[in-house]
Amino acid sequence: DFFPMFSRMYPSFKWMQDYAGSEGQKRPMVLCEYSHAMGNGPGDLEDYWQIIYGSECFMGGFVWEWADHGIFLGGTDEHGPVYAYGGDFGEEIHDGNFCIDAMVGPKREVYSSSREVMNVYRPIRVREISLDQGIFEFYNTMDFTEMSDLLRCVYTVEEFGRAVAKGEVELKLSPEKKELVTIPGLADLDGESLYVKFDFIYKADGCGHKTGDSAGFEQICLKKKALYGEAGVVCPETTFAVADGGVSAPENTANPEMPVPGVAGDLKILTPGNEKKLYSSTVAENAAQILVTGEQFRYVISRRTGLPESLVVSGQELLTAPMRYETFRAPTDNDVPNRDRWKMLYLDRLVPKHYGTEISRKDGGRISVGTGLALGYAVYPHIFKLKTETVIAADGTFVIRVNARVADIRCPLPRFGLHMSLPETFSKVVYYGYGPDESYTDKRQACWKSLFSADAADLFTDYIMPQENGSHYGCEYVEMSDGERQLAVTGNPAFSFQVLPYTTGELAKRTHREELNRSGNTELYLDYRQNGIGSQSCGPDDMKSEHIFSEREFAAEWKFSVSSRKER
Repeated sequence: DFFPMFSRMYPSFKWMQDYAGSEGQKRPMVLCEYSHAMGNGPGDLEDYWQIIYGSECFMGGFVWEWADHGIFLGGTDEHGPVYAYGGDFGEEIHDGNFCIDAMVGPKREVYSSSREVMNVYRPIRVREISLDQGIFEFYNTMDFTEMSDLLRCVYTVEEFGRAVAKGEVELKLSPEKKELVTIPGLADLDGESLYVKFDFIYKADGCGHKTGDSAGFEQICLKKKALYGEAGVVCPETTFAVADGGVSAPENTANPEMPVPGVAGDLKILTPGNEKKLYSSTVAENAAQILVTGEQFRYVISRRTGLPESLVVSGQELLTAPMRYETFRAPTDNDVPNRDRWKMLYLDRLVPKHYGTEISRKDGGRISVGTGLALGYAVYPHIFKLKTETVIAADGTFVIRVNARVADIRCPLPRFGLHMSLPETFSKVVYYGYGPDESYTDKRQACWKSLFSADAADLFTDYIMPQENGSHYGCEYVEMSDGERQLAVTGNPAFSFQVLPYTTGELAKRTHREELNRSGNTELYLDYRQNGIGSQSCGPDDMKSEHIFSEREFAAEWKFSVSSRKER
């Protein structure tokens, strides 16, 4: 009561809003510690600053913390310097990796969290006022600096990642002032997926920056009518029914043997005679698998999961292991409130429990394999109940649709998606989504939506303590290539993808990055959704609802196509 200002650490969003409407009317407040940056984080920074900019009583805050304090052990490996932390010296009382909790590494290596903080702290913020008229509000967040001498503002409009318009906005912004700016050319643009990115660039050398350096950016969606490659397609309902008692497959009326390498047991053709061709596609089955063969492909679908076990195109196998469902992520430092419960629910080891399969034919020679199943562990109640439909076209493209119902697990899900193990040679990646840094629903302020290309090795974030990393949010298209073959995936709704040299299980098992064992594959994860990142390693369990994966029913669709250089 005796001081003209107030301070506290890690308040909840609600507490800050209440303070602004009460005590904040009397004295300002600074957050002496907030938004814990430990490991893959922080995930709540922009949410904090929406509140801070919303009231004059807030003076700002101090992210915990600046630099990791790992103890250098004097050696290096493929991951770089080897660091130790609490417990590595046999001591009984320690704080584990709580000295590895910052925005830069022990040798000041810049983490993605640094770039996240930098762009949240950008000196200019832009928001749309009227997209139809091209009117935007520019806000100078600085207290003493007029912008015209400091920054240039250039903008680029992209459609599906390709530039369609460019320009420059003249900045005349007094400190802490907001101005409306009309850019008529933006109102006149039309397209399927238009995003404008305003880049703020330093005009001259200064403290901590040079001429041409970025001071930050703002990206705004102008128009969104279609997804990449699958314009306007709405994820349909699956076309088969799964009752509680399961689904029964159609009766086989002929039993000729058809041995196929890589297929377990004898296959039985589905129709009388030796085979039935559907636009050059042949279908056969045994007790465990369904084989669909076309002129250039041979796909084996697991009856148990409804997902491909083998994808042979032009005589070459694409999968190094059967495709599977992924329901677990290697816990981040900020997953403290949920990670024990995720383990208790065995989300890291769920297995499919098959109810039934239905095989049918669709227009255009497409083959539909519908599967009813649940995902659970051992004798425990299932966590997911799924209706999965894999539809294979005569040209070898295929669609996987999943309808999911989730049990009342009383916590957010870490993720739900598909996991493909590809040959290690699939190292070239092109994607349309949020990049180039790793991005999540609540950690993507340093990213923008565009078309990016990368080497698979550059999409892995090598945290000192292994954990979930490298995901890319809001993705509509991802393409993997080995230089000769190409796997392309589109999704509806937009999805998150991840390319790693390690499996989720391996990341979760290890406590130091130098302990990691490569899988020998390129691990591709396609997530319908991941839970947000937050900053709960030290902050409140206060993630906003839109970042929490709490849905108990959802549907997702992915379309896959495989081609070779000859075909392209």
